[in-house]
Amino acid sequence: MEAFVITLREGVEAALIIALVVTYLNRTGRSKLHRWVYAGLGLAIAASILGAFGFSRIGLDPKSKIVEGILYGVAAVLVASLVI
Repeated sequence: MEAFVITLREGVEAALIIALVVTYLNRTGRSKLHRWVYAGLGLAIAASILGAFGFSRIGLDPKSKIVEGILYGVAAVLVASLVI
């Protein structure tokens, strides 16, 4: 149940971000750029699926401390790059 709630929350956050970007593009008269937003969304979904498949294929346990630490580090770098 915990994983479901976290996944649901992340999905709602992603939907809000997509809605904000599309609304901004509409209000600034750049609605032609919608396709790039949706292309990025599709690439993000594909990368997520491929990453999950890759982790399961090579046998990495996502709950091991080393894998968890590496993923936290990658996430921190990505968030920091977005903030900057």
